[in-house]
Amino acid sequence: MPFRDVADPEKLAMLTALVDDICDDADIERTSPEYADAAYMVMRFYWAGYRTSDQLKAAIHKAMGREHCG
Repeated sequence: MPFRDVADPEKLAMLTALVDDICDDADIERTSPEYADAAYMVMRFYWAGYRTSDQLKAAIHKAMGREHCG
């Protein structure tokens, strides 16, 4: 899990819950490589400055929409 650099327990819990939600919505198993990919995507946006769950979800959904569209 790429969250090892997040020291704040509340932020860590939020990031983990967000990845779980994203993967649940996409039917991704927690043991699959795609789960790790989702976690890395969340961290990429987190380190880019998106700090709340809503900000992260919006950025991820926007990025996923672009990926599917072209």
